[in-house]
Amino acid sequence: MKMQIIKIKFILVLFLLLIPDNLIYSQWILAKGSYGGYVYSFAVSGSNLFAGTHDGVYLSANNGNTWNYSGLINNVVRSLVVNGKNIYAGTSNGFYISSNKGKKWTQFNDGLSNKDIHELIISGNNILAGSSGGGVFLSSNNGGKWTQMNAGLSNKIIRSFAIIGKNIFVGTLGGGVYITNDLGKNWKQMNSGLLSMNVFALCTKGSDLFAGTDQGIFTSPDYGTNWKQINNGILNKNIFALTTNRSGLFAGSDGGVYASSDNGSTWNQINNGLLNVNVRSLAANGKLLYAGTNGNGIFVTDNNKFLWQQANNGLSNSYIRSFVVSDSTLYAGTDVGIYSSPDNGKSFSFLGLEKSHIGSLAVKGVYKCAGTWNGFYSSEDNDTAWTLSGLQNKNVRSLIVKGAYLFAATDEGVYLTSNNGSHWKLLNHGFTSTNIISLELNGPDIIAGTGSGVFVSVNNGNIWSFLGLANKQVSAIYSNGTSLFAGTLGQGLYISEDNGKTWNQLGPLNLNVQNIIGQEDNVFIGTLGEGVYMAKDNGKTLVNVNSGFIDLNIISLIIHDDYLFAGTYGCGLWRRSIHELITSRK
Repeated sequence: MKMQIIKIKFILVLFLLLIPDNLIYSQWILAKGSYGGYVYSFAVSGSNLFAGTHDGVYLSANNGNTWNYSGLINNVVRSLVVNGKNIYAGTSNGFYISSNKGKKWTQFNDGLSNKDIHELIISGNNILAGSSGGGVFLSSNNGGKWTQMNAGLSNKIIRSFAIIGKNIFVGTLGGGVYITNDLGKNWKQMNSGLLSMNVFALCTKGSDLFAGTDQGIFTSPDYGTNWKQINNGILNKNIFALTTNRSGLFAGSDGGVYASSDNGSTWNQINNGLLNVNVRSLAANGKLLYAGTNGNGIFVTDNNKFLWQQANNGLSNSYIRSFVVSDSTLYAGTDVGIYSSPDNGKSFSFLGLEKSHIGSLAVKGVYKCAGTWNGFYSSEDNDTAWTLSGLQNKNVRSLIVKGAYLFAATDEGVYLTSNNGSHWKLLNHGFTSTNIISLELNGPDIIAGTGSGVFVSVNNGNIWSFLGLANKQVSAIYSNGTSLFAGTLGQGLYISEDNGKTWNQLGPLNLNVQNIIGQEDNVFIGTLGEGVYMAKDNGKTLVNVNSGFIDLNIISLIIHDDYLFAGTYGCGLWRRSIHELITSRK
């Protein structure tokens, strides 16, 4: 028996040694360090901590030190509940159950007329699901069948649940708090003293009920009959999360986390180390407190110290919207600022603009340039100091540099600056649509992708001429010197081999193209829903190259050294060897 095992091991090793390298490594891998994201819910099951994000569930078995993806991709997971061996998930696509720690999820939506589930709660053998617009649903058979339970519930946008004995409370948007003691057969409004009808969070401590609203925190000692505002020390009154443990009561707001050790009579802000103060979820597990933020992932603190530390290792839920490379450093623009990596995505450092969605990046001399949803920012030498340099309140979608000129694509047209943003000039002559989505250089010419086709300027933007693809939203342009590639929003990919005089469609008719980039005669296309395509032989061959991805929503691409980097819509940053991609397709 022992000799058989040795022979099997020898054969396996020999087999692996004979496999070409390009087959062993022929897949996308997650770039380490591009961690974080939008965390809306938590659930604790023994030593396991689950986090519900904007794009699936993650699991940590070591108090948040590391995270692993645990399913439900393309689902916004707003509620997680543990019931014995089962994990319940309320998502944007309905109700799911896993009995094996998220390895497999099963959907149960029979009777759910509204599948946008924001909150779940367990009462005995019953599950109640709160939806966004459809009110409350009840299941008495583990989700197998759902029944709408809205009698007396005049406001059906549900945001929170709480339970004390047989009394179940629901927090709504616009209707305040309701109570039922018969599993939702009858609801009664309980708002006396409640100054806000928008109740984002509910929790209990003993027999006391607490409500988080857009007017701060309220408490009721009598099952919601009477409410009292308890905002002493609360500076930010949008309260999105509430939780309790032995040491006190905690509130998550758009101004960070507050703690109370006297049942809410006084509050203290505990934001030391919290890089993102927009807190949407909280969970207590023993002496540890977890905060889920709107973009920067998860933070954890010890109740005795209140010093927050990021706990995002493996939590690849970030949105990577843009790239640029300068001096061997890769820069990535996200929904929560700019990050840099000197080692091909093995590690990242935060560079600022944490409250900005970075839709475009460029480098012009010593200046780093960032186009955001609310203007143009620049940084000179010191990468962490950013200055708003014009185009305020404009969505800057694309930036290109041509000599001394910097061009910016916005929803109001193309802007030009020759002095790094001190002064901007609007250049729209010839456009039929000023909704500019993308810009690209084609030799000395500038190509613009607009909401109504492709345009070209041969005189630095002073006059624009139509190049084709009328009535198509052209989201990406790429020139490889001999051909022009144009990607559209849901209307496919096109190629022109005569500088835009004629266009031919490539691949699926309804491709939603977000980005196009290339190296020599190899062109890579990032799409929403279909991952990355590679075009060879000037577009004659178009193939998917998606092995390894867990999400196929690709919104940005860049080539750096021998790697192709792909930024996803909620699943972080991924990379793959260009050499492997090219040789594996020969």
